[in-house]
Amino acid sequence: MKKCFSLFLCLLLLPGLILPAHAEVPDYDVYALIRRQIHANSTYHFECTATLGGAAPFGMDPEMWGLLKQKSAGLKLSGSYVLSRAKATFGQSQLRLTLTEKETDLLTAVATGIGDRTILSGLTEGSALSLPRGENGVWDMLYALQGESWPSLIHALINVTADGLPENLLSPYYADISEWLAGYTQISVIRAENGTYSMRADSVIAPDALSSMAVRLLSKLYADEALMTALGASLTEAEKDAFLTPGMLPVLMSALYNSGMTAPLTLRRDYDSSGYMDSWELFLPFAGNISVLITTRNLTALPHTEVLLTTPERVTAIRFDNEQADSLALSGSFSSDSTDGGHSGGTFALSGSFGGLVVSEEDTRYARRQDAMLVLVLQPDEQSDFHAQLLTVNLCAHAWPLGEFDDRPSYLEGSLMWQDLTGGTDITLYYSSRTGAPINLQKADSSARVLDSMNAEELQSVMSEILARLIGCLN
Repeated sequence: MKKCFSLFLCLLLLPGLILPAHAEVPDYDVYALIRRQIHANSTYHFECTATLGGAAPFGMDPEMWGLLKQKSAGLKLSGSYVLSRAKATFGQSQLRLTLTEKETDLLTAVATGIGDRTILSGLTEGSALSLPRGENGVWDMLYALQGESWPSLIHALINVTADGLPENLLSPYYADISEWLAGYTQISVIRAENGTYSMRADSVIAPDALSSMAVRLLSKLYADEALMTALGASLTEAEKDAFLTPGMLPVLMSALYNSGMTAPLTLRRDYDSSGYMDSWELFLPFAGNISVLITTRNLTALPHTEVLLTTPERVTAIRFDNEQADSLALSGSFSSDSTDGGHSGGTFALSGSFGGLVVSEEDTRYARRQDAMLVLVLQPDEQSDFHAQLLTVNLCAHAWPLGEFDDRPSYLEGSLMWQDLTGGTDITLYYSSRTGAPINLQKADSSARVLDSMNAEELQSVMSEILARLIGCLN
């Protein structure tokens, strides 16, 4: 239930998160043109429908599948997003979502951004809801709804990695790590049968030594104002309070000294005769007979990586092949074997293409066009009982010629299809959108309940109200 609410909340606020202001770009690809129009006060209109076909998916009750097919046939989610440039409402935004069944409105929800607050209306029978505007506010609310007293370190690392950090801020830390690692490394020279030589570097690091180095780096980081500022730009307020507040350093130190590693970490790096690293292997042992082994080979050509997770109950392995930095093409295999004899495994293949701008004089509406496609195939091995799966995503962005028709709509259309290749099941989501003339903002409820001042119990009560309303609309 909490996941359903989180998903709906994110959907309400999504346009405000994915449509940041961008500078005008010289070539005006269609995506940039859509963003430009939205930030010039155009309204972004969109709708989404779904179709369910074929037999029930593997493991689902056929009767339930039949009901879902029948219900989805008449459902449509439509909406609009506008960022106001009018004098009276400058800077305000509004997202409207309407769920309809065979042209009958079941639910209308509105998210209005005013100043530093977002007002949500239509989700409950009572007054509207208010929460902080922007991504940080959303994440803070989701943490509270989930009852988490400590933000997710994984989420924080993903955000920092995605945003990237300036190389000049990180280079002193790379130098410190290299110098420290050298003290735990032994170098050996290996002669191959063909007479060529290679070098191997083996590092064995005790848990205490690893924790001490991590604490030293953390202490340096907390004193580095430039890096702390850069990190803070990628984190939510809750994450900054948890990970970047200097007063939290003793807590993080304690956690590092009690990391759960029960044996030395081992790292092996192999270099070819030209001095380039060709492979590396990292072994991480943890308490409870849990370990992780990561191996990457053939780095100088087409690398492949293997990840092996071992627990007392299960051994899980994932292998990635054909990793190419300049191409979205990835394939590999996976397996999971339990101590009681259970097995699940198979292969996967991911491929995609993101086309550049294509200009045509034959079709005015499609004069500027960009297409994208993503395909994922999962194939079971002979010992597994799940069915082969296919996921296909197609996107098409198109617009009128640039210049003469600058005020004409731009379009983004697409589909996502999931197929059970053995049972014949398919689920397809269709998405279509366009820009258009600006619409007037609805007036927001000034008596909204402030969600970020509520405790976990009060938030759960609000969530129950919302879920009851959603379920009531679909019954």
